[in-house]
Amino acid sequence: MIKRKKPQRRAYPMPPPGQIALSPDQACAVIGIGRTKLDEAIEAGALRARKFGRRVIIERGDAEAFIRGLPPARPEAR
Repeated sequence: MIKRKKPQRRAYPMPPPGQIALSPDQACAVIGIGRTKLDEAIEAGALRARKFGRRVIIERGDAEAFIRGLPPARPEAR
C-alpha cells in the first residue's frame, strides 16, 4: 500500500502593523482566506486590487471593507 502525503497548508506572512499596502499573500493572512478565494473575490469585484507594474497590491482598508461587507454567519435574532 502506498501512503500518500497530505498536502501542506500554506502559511501566509502577517504584515507589520501600520502597513497599508498588502501583497496578495499578506491579504490572505489579514482576511483569513486562501489564495484561490482571494483571487475569486478580486475577479468578482468584491475586493479591490491595484497593479503597480507586475505587482498586485491590496490596500488594508479595502481588505477590511471586504470583511465588513460579508454577510453574517448566522441571521441576527429579532
